[in-house]
Amino acid sequence: MQESIGLHRLMGDQRGTADALLAAAFIARLQEEYQRATTLLDEGLTLARGTGHTFIAAACLHHLGMIAGDAHHDTAEARRLLEESLALYRALDLPRFVALVLLSLGTVALADAEHDRAHDLLQQSLTGMKQIGEKLGIHGALDTFGQLASAQGCTERAVRLAGAAERLRATNGTHSWPVVQRTRTRWLASARQTLNETAYQAAWEQGQAMNRDDAIAYALEDAPRPSIGSL
Repeated sequence: MQESIGLHRLMGDQRGTADALLAAAFIARLQEEYQRATTLLDEGLTLARGTGHTFIAAACLHHLGMIAGDAHHDTAEARRLLEESLALYRALDLPRFVALVLLSLGTVALADAEHDRAHDLLQQSLTGMKQIGEKLGIHGALDTFGQLASAQGCTERAVRLAGAAERLRATNGTHSWPVVQRTRTRWLASARQTLNETAYQAAWEQGQAMNRDDAIAYALEDAPRPSIGSL
């Protein structure tokens, strides 16, 4: 990626440079080199804005928003960046990316313990993924619905959703971001302490038995709503 960035710079191709910077930042973020990822994304965003490369600008903002939430726990900044990304993706009419940013915004709301807002955002995200036949992002939405259920005290439901998400990862060959994996490990460990081992295993196996459509229906149609909130 560094060679690619260098070649684009030599050609004076600012749009191509922005593309390459985003790809390099993706790798840095995966390796949890957040300072480097932020530097790459900031430059990519500047170039994308300057050349009218709206898709790359939206993607840079999305990743910067996730870094703000995941690495710096700055939910206000994360929300600001993600909402700007969401507006750009909506202007481009890209429903897949709209759904993915809504998932990120749901995660931010969950971090702020805004459970009603988190539920609404996750419901919009998963509904959007279902409508377009998304495969890669579904497991993340199910896991986040599970984390929300755990935070609301619906522990067996949370474990079922986590089990369903794990089956999807195994089926599709997908993986979670490292920080997401650590979060899931923590709340599942808490769920295991809350339930006895028999109940935990039963809930996990019920989730594992769900196919993609069953899991989506369970997350969307059987979601508890302790109170009514608004976006």
